[in-house]
Amino acid sequence: MISKKTFLMIIGAVTGIVILVNIFSYFFYARFDFTADKSYTLSEPTKNILSGLKQPVTVTAYISSDLPPDISRTKDEFKDMLAEYGYLAGTNFIYKIEDPKDGTKAEEDGITPAILDVREKDQVKQQKIYLGAVIKYGTRKEIIPLIQPGSSMEYALTTSIKKMTAENKSSVGYILGHGEPSQQAVAQLMQSLLVTLDVIPVDLSDSIYIPEAIKTILLISPSAVYPDKHLALLEKFVANGGNVVAAINTVDIDQQTGEAKKLETGLQDFFKDKGLNIKSDFVRDFSCASIMVRQQSAGLEFQTPVSFHYFPVITQFANLPPLKGIEGLTLMFPSSIDVIARPGIKYTPLAITSDRSGLDVLPLKIDLQKEWTGSDFQFSYLNTAVMAEGKFGKAVSKIVLISDGDFVVNGEGEQAQSIQADNINFLANMIEYVTDNSGLAQLRNKGVTQRPIDPSIGEGSKTVMKYLNFLAPVLFAILFGFYRYSKRKTRKKLLSEESWIDEEKAENS
Repeated sequence: MISKKTFLMIIGAVTGIVILVNIFSYFFYARFDFTADKSYTLSEPTKNILSGLKQPVTVTAYISSDLPPDISRTKDEFKDMLAEYGYLAGTNFIYKIEDPKDGTKAEEDGITPAILDVREKDQVKQQKIYLGAVIKYGTRKEIIPLIQPGSSMEYALTTSIKKMTAENKSSVGYILGHGEPSQQAVAQLMQSLLVTLDVIPVDLSDSIYIPEAIKTILLISPSAVYPDKHLALLEKFVANGGNVVAAINTVDIDQQTGEAKKLETGLQDFFKDKGLNIKSDFVRDFSCASIMVRQQSAGLEFQTPVSFHYFPVITQFANLPPLKGIEGLTLMFPSSIDVIARPGIKYTPLAITSDRSGLDVLPLKIDLQKEWTGSDFQFSYLNTAVMAEGKFGKAVSKIVLISDGDFVVNGEGEQAQSIQADNINFLANMIEYVTDNSGLAQLRNKGVTQRPIDPSIGEGSKTVMKYLNFLAPVLFAILFGFYRYSKRKTRKKLLSEESWIDEEKAENS
């Protein structure tokens, strides 16, 4: 038994340690982030923007107090992020969190309520919640109407601050006049780009030169031939240090017959002269997406998903900041790109197929009922996107070439469709990387969106993995129970064999 003096010394020592730790933590801040993509660690671009603030940024977050449990986590994460912004920016970042109550003030500020279906007492009811923020910088104002669970909150907040504090945006030219989709037909891409860049439509037919203010030109899915005059304008632009990001097709598919033919645009020779030889072939990959195929059986018509190997899912990317966090790029009928090395030019494969790939050459007719075998996938690591950087004339420029022109095209009207986030992020990030390289591109990828099983894994292996994930915890619990039972049984046996007779009394007796 410890003495009173010792007890008081222990209490005093513990109290002193607690006080010292609190004093130390007031002056020194530290966090430990063990997530795969450092979701809870602010990136260098964010730190640079916060350190460069010339006047205070004020953030008013309208967050409902009665959020469902799954949404409440997003609320807590956003609060923590605001606190960390405040720690880094000091007096130049002021934030407050308000309960919107009936929502009148929040909606006046531009915050959009979200309607959720909430289960309560075996009933589903609709609940209106507020989870957004208003950011002000001087006379400027930006709104995050709704913080989406699972999205990159840092990207939403930092880009809002960047938009208000940036003096001028860099310009990107969107080439039109050769069958390219309109800017409305690539709405998702435009929405993503306009956060940090100005996108200017450029019709080469009406131009004698590409404006100097444009740092990068964007070529998306042209279907007509580029005249020599237009190719000369592109050559001059690149020679003067302009950048090019191109997503083009070299093969045209007849949707009705499935027949493929070479698509002539004149751009193949343009890129080949830069060392990027995009071929008129088809890449296929065992790692692929599925399409719905109409089938009939027993007089019934139905649709069933079928693996379509001409829609490869790319999971291997270059080790570049804008591509970190990209998990799966789905391409449609891409072609292979060979690199023809040129002195002084650096080539970086951006997206490559798996080790179970194949190639088809023209002429070809797509057969949805084809039975695929291992012999169809004897190639490995084919390039579907490559970046070339160096001097192609007077100044250094970058050229990004992707062998699929349709992977970011939404379409228009009733034909419009949503494009998966990784497709948009891949192209938007590369455009921003070669144009401005502010570092904000990599923030788009923060927040885990999916962790799919590698599509190249066979069905048998997937089944084993599924049951292993289901049964392993149960088996572990049972084995641990047997271990505890055996240990307690052994201990009980040892205790029963102990002699509990007082030896001194036994001797006296």
